[in-house]
Amino acid sequence: MEDMGKQKKNLLFRGIPDIPHISRRKLFVGILILIVVLIGWGIFTADKHLVGDYYVNDKGEVYAKGDGFVYGDNVLSGVDAETFAIIDNSAYVKDKNAIFVVLRNGAGRWVSRVDDADMSSFVGAGWWFGKDINHVFFKGRVVVGADSSTFSAVGDRGYAKDKQHAFFEDRILSDRPNSLRLILQESNESLSFYHYATDGVQVFLNGDDIKGADPTTFGLPFGRAATLARDSHSIYFNGTKVDGADVESFAVLPMPLYYQSRGYAKDSHHVYFSGYDFKSNPCANKLCVLETADPKTFVLDVTKGHDAKDASHYFYNGNVVTNEE
Repeated sequence: MEDMGKQKKNLLFRGIPDIPHISRRKLFVGILILIVVLIGWGIFTADKHLVGDYYVNDKGEVYAKGDGFVYGDNVLSGVDAETFAIIDNSAYVKDKNAIFVVLRNGAGRWVSRVDDADMSSFVGAGWWFGKDINHVFFKGRVVVGADSSTFSAVGDRGYAKDKQHAFFEDRILSDRPNSLRLILQESNESLSFYHYATDGVQVFLNGDDIKGADPTTFGLPFGRAATLARDSHSIYFNGTKVDGADVESFAVLPMPLYYQSRGYAKDSHHVYFSGYDFKSNPCANKLCVLETADPKTFVLDVTKGHDAKDASHYFYNGNVVTNEE
């Protein structure tokens, strides 16, 4: 029986190292006490959850919980925690004193007071829009010329309409609101920062008119390449017509996901390259024709030292390289 007791004791303390002058039992008890203290401290000092991803800290400040790796925990200065509320699951919040819009960028989130808002009638109107009985707001700014009683967002890309006008963010696009619709990618992949729409006469990219685009045939058939679009007669890059591109044969060559900051395309006449916005990249944010590339034999070939090739050359980042290495 004595041996069995020793075996149980050894099992209990297995994995706890020997430390000079401290028995395993004392070390084990000390660890347990530390765990209990830490748990108790967490329970009694944990920030109070308000709603959504908003909390209040021990100083009584409202803050937004971090969104992954993009946003940190950001205090919303000047907001009363006791009466804090989100308005209609929108970017707008309120307390007993005011309406606020919660703004964000890569550095975090903060609030801006909407001074012209009527608290009793204010509602969220979709995306960054809000409205009250008197005004329509975009990111807290008054949308001049908008009718609040008939205003509504069209999707979640910054487009909206009222009884008289089509809008993008806080500016009027046209007087054809009833025809306003989003143009979405055929693959249903995220459009990121590229927001297309049409009012039946014009085609827009982020609210800017794409000159010469045909609204009846304009589309986004190129998957992740949201900078590229086409209609029945042209290819467009960032909303600008690509001169000389052949619509029928134009195709994007899909790069592996970890190469998404650059990419190749080709048609029957040319090979094209576009790269990310690096200062040393002459094809940053534009579509360059690779004059030395042969479109008939050009293929992707992501290998050490290059990312594409044709019958005569190897290429890396749109440039000819001398060999595979």
